[in-house]
Amino acid sequence: MTGMQMPSGVHALVRRTHEERVMRALQENGAMSRGEIARVVGLSRTTLSEITGNLLQRGAIVVVDTDASRREGSGRPAERLALDPASAQFMGVDFGHRRVHVVVADASHEIMVSGSVRYEDTATWPTRTELALELVDRLSGEAGVHYGALQGIGIGVPGPYPAPEGAAWPRATAGTTVLRPAPEGVDVAFAERFDAPVIVDNNTRLAALAEAISGADSVADLVYVRLSDGVGGGLVVGGQLVTGSSGLAGELGHVTVEPAG
Repeated sequence: MTGMQMPSGVHALVRRTHEERVMRALQENGAMSRGEIARVVGLSRTTLSEITGNLLQRGAIVVVDTDASRREGSGRPAERLALDPASAQFMGVDFGHRRVHVVVADASHEIMVSGSVRYEDTATWPTRTELALELVDRLSGEAGVHYGALQGIGIGVPGPYPAPEGAAWPRATAGTTVLRPAPEGVDVAFAERFDAPVIVDNNTRLAALAEAISGADSVADLVYVRLSDGVGGGLVVGGQLVTGSSGLAGELGHVTVEPAG
């Protein structure tokens, strides 16, 4: 690294952070000019121009009008930018034993479109991943949403999802989950397709975390039980998702009853 240049990974992280701040400002304030956005998020006009240019190119934001009607004096009217209502911001992919369910949400976490597709419980992970990606594409066409501005993708997988043997994983706090290798590269497939951060964990634990964060009562402590093709559970204590030393906390369907059985 020479001069003041940053490694590409660091630069990408900084850029994504700036993008999230800009989109959050637009979500909270509605349409704004670049000057107004710069004052709210505290970015220089040069940096903001780069960030908004990228967001416009990806379709995350759109030009809605100008400030001509409110502008005092002469000068060129400034464009006002807003979030594109057809731009998906978050994607959830829930792989069950016999089906995959996909849900897509906007910047306000409102569901834009969702759908499911079934497969045999003997289907391989490459097959399941391919079916999931086909479903995502179909939902885009049916609902008219696009994925160029995805901020994150959460993928839930069935069954016990422990950390690799010998590895110690920290407990996740509310709003996050533990990063672990996904079955046969499903995380890589989604990351490469959509150029967005991907997190993977047991689907029931992710459901427990979602209930704690966005449920009707927004509680800090809960036990979540899932009865579907299998039995599973998740624990949230003090607002933290509990995974256990081997990643099996809450797995009610995998409790040892008879050690030799």
